[in-house]
Amino acid sequence: MKAIVGPVKRSTPYRRICSILTSRCPRDVWLEGRTGFVHFEGSSGEANPIPTWFVFAVDLDTSAVIAAKRLRPDEGSENIRISDVDRGLSLV
Repeated sequence: MKAIVGPVKRSTPYRRICSILTSRCPRDVWLEGRTGFVHFEGSSGEANPIPTWFVFAVDLDTSAVIAAKRLRPDEGSENIRISDVDRGLSLV
C-alpha cells in the first residue's frame, strides 16, 4: 500500500487538495493490473456540503502519478462531473 499511497501524498495534485479532504487517510486503495488507485473523500466546504471524491492513479512500475481526478455530483445528484485536479479549477 505504501508503494501506491506514498507517491500520491508527495504529488502536487494531492497538495492542492489536502486542505479540503475530510481525512488524509485514503478511503480505498486498489490495484488493476500494474496500476494502483487511491480514493479520498472531500467536501465542498459550503453550508450544505456537496461530497467530492478524488481518485489518483499510480503506475506501479515507475511510481508516477498518472492521473488525478475530481468527481463531484451535480446539484440534483443525477450526474457526476469528472475533472482533472491539475487544471487550475476552483476546488470549492
